[in-house]
Amino acid sequence: MDFFTGIFALVIGGVSIWMSFRLIRLYLKVKGWNRVSATILSKEVVLNPKATTKARHQLKVQYAYQYNEIEYKGENVFMVELIGGWQSFMKSGAEKKLTELPSNPTIFVDPSDPKQSVIYCKGNVLHLLTLLMGIISFLFGISKLI
Repeated sequence: MDFFTGIFALVIGGVSIWMSFRLIRLYLKVKGWNRVSATILSKEVVLNPKATTKARHQLKVQYAYQYNEIEYKGENVFMVELIGGWQSFMKSGAEKKLTELPSNPTIFVDPSDPKQSVIYCKGNVLHLLTLLMGIISFLFGISKLI
């Protein structure tokens, strides 16, 4: 039984470490992007068909911005959307987040690919906590296999 527990903990720990490193690197990368003013064109709360929990609502936002005198449109609200993920909320949480969104937010724009942009690039605490939990799980798995 300890063998399977150890393998399970190693897998969970490894995935947690890998994912947290991926998100920490993304956070640091986006923090280095240029900041520009944008205009919200549309915003609404929609159901996420991929979500499997009660937190099935997400923000659908379209915004316009200029970078190097060229007009672009963007839809990424949260950093995780840059890597194909999504951030889901309970309906009330999504509606609250939508009302907090200013009509002219300052967004992050990738200087090497100005089509890439995102509104929020918030703190790294959750990613660091995931890294810590991954390390603990990984060490626990090793201890079960020794």
